[in-house]
Amino acid sequence: MRVIEIEKIITKDKITNEPNGIFLPIWRSWDSKYSIAPDMVYLSTIPRGTYKGPHLHKKRTGYISVLAGSAAFILKTGNGYEEIIVSAEDPKTIEVPPNTGFLSINTGEDTCMILNICSPAWRPEEPDNYTDDFSDYELTKWSKYIGGDNTK
Repeated sequence: MRVIEIEKIITKDKITNEPNGIFLPIWRSWDSKYSIAPDMVYLSTIPRGTYKGPHLHKKRTGYISVLAGSAAFILKTGNGYEEIIVSAEDPKTIEVPPNTGFLSINTGEDTCMILNICSPAWRPEEPDNYTDDFSDYELTKWSKYIGGDNTK
């Protein structure tokens, strides 16, 4: 797993010069941050109180960024499990290499929105989605985020 810092640029109103949002350049064709050029970009959501995975891709590398909310990403490595919490307030991109099992847990109060930049692209005839075994991982440590009222 590799964590890639994202430059966070505060945008300003042209007249008042007051902050009016942020600009996050997650991928640029001329950046050398990523080891692959993207073939696909997609948005995924994780409702409050839920998680996705664990799963892995045997061929695909993914670069995951949180656009809204926050999430814990747990990656299965040769040395056990690596855990990182990423939020829209502290933007980072997580590189998920092929054959790396991962689990994504919504750790926020609202639906988490995730941008995934990947290569090769997902294709219906080659989904490259596999369930991974996390039976030796202590998922209960995240129980305050999983279950309960997930209607937000």
